[in-house]
Amino acid sequence: AFLTPWKRVFGLTESQVQLAKAENARGLFAARLDALAAEDYPSAESLRALKAWQREVRLPDAAAAACMAEATR
Repeated sequence: AFLTPWKRVFGLTESQVQLAKAENARGLFAARLDALAAEDYPSAESLRALKAWQREVRLPDAAAAACMAEATR
């Protein structure tokens, strides 16, 4: 995999890159969750797939729980 030298090319710090990754993962998870919420009663398999996808984008459980709480309001 090619890694862009973030700091030199874009003037970003490692913490800025990590923050952007976390925010993007949260946004992607929320979008996936919104699509799932369109179903009247999501199946257990749909929820398992959502959990697997959460791990894939490396979203912490606390952030996923916050997204779930926001979606159920």
